[in-house]
Amino acid sequence: MLLTSIIGTLQMFDQAYIFSNGSGGPENSTLTVSLMIYRYAFGTQNAMGYAAAMAVILAIVIMVISRLAEKANKEERLY
Repeated sequence: MLLTSIIGTLQMFDQAYIFSNGSGGPENSTLTVSLMIYRYAFGTQNAMGYAAAMAVILAIVIMVISRLAEKANKEERLY
């Protein structure tokens, strides 16, 4: 359950986009990682390469967290 919550938090986009209309809110109070990637890719920054690199790093971070959770929850498998 914790792993699903962490991944969901890292990938949260739609709520922050709707609340702040894509701007990140006052003083970036609703800026999430996914919204920041969107702003770099399609917003005022218009830096598609930087946004793609950030998306790859986000995917790697999620993969590492998943592997750590898998090792922490290691159980015997009878196949």
